[in-house]
Parts: sequence; structure tokens; C-alpha cells
Amino acid sequence: MEKYRGPEKQYPKVEKKYLIRLLIGLIIITGGVLSVNVNVALSRSTVMVPGADPGAGPEEISSGIEISTVLPTLFFITGSFVNVWAIYRYRDDYAEIKETEPRPEMLFVLAGLVATIIAFAIGFYIAF
Repeated sequence: MEKYRGPEKQYPKVEKKYLIRLLIGLIIITGGVLSVNVNVALSRSTVMVPGADPGAGPEEISSGIEISTVLPTLFFITGSFVNVWAIYRYRDDYAEIKETEPRPEMLFVLAGLVATIIAFAIGFYIAF
């Protein structure tokens, strides 16, 4: 009998996809934190405008930008959904190769969940 010539070592590919998807979700959550920081900086900024009296010089007024938590909340929710979807896809992909390449599946799932929860908690703490 000939040896099966199908793809070998499928697990590194599955693991690499999983880690990339988790990283994308964590980057999205980080984007939420950055959007809060930009929003706060813009709300504290002032603008120089010409005054009513041309001889008095310019006046400094507030920029008028309000702090909103809608955008960071969307980033946090989207990043969390991406990470949960990555975990789901990992379990689905790993189920196909479980017999040929046994690995600690639940350890990777738990690590993904913990990373998501920690990133969400830190992001929420910094943002709000």
C-alpha cells in the first residue's frame, strides 16, 4: 500500500489562522481604546477664531466636540465578536483533524477566552 499523500501537519495552519483571528479581534478592541483617547483629546482642544473687534486679536474658544462612547462601544463589541468567532472557527477546524493530530484544544480555547476578557476589561477600564 502506498502512503497517503494528503496534506501533512495541518495543525500549524489551523493554529496560525486561530492566532491571527484572535490578534485581529484584540487590535479592534485596542482601536476602541484609541478612539476614546482621540475623542477626549479633541473635546479638550480649543480653536483660535477672529474676534468681533479686529484690533483685539483672535479669541480662543472651545472646539465644541462632545465626548461620545458610541464608537468605542462598537469597537469593543465588534472585537469581542471577532474573537468569539475565531474560537468557534478554531474548534470547527480542529474537529476535522482531531484524530490525526491530538492537541490540547480546550487549553487554546480557554487562552482565547481569557485574552478576550482581559482585553475587554482593560479597554473598558481605560475608556470609561
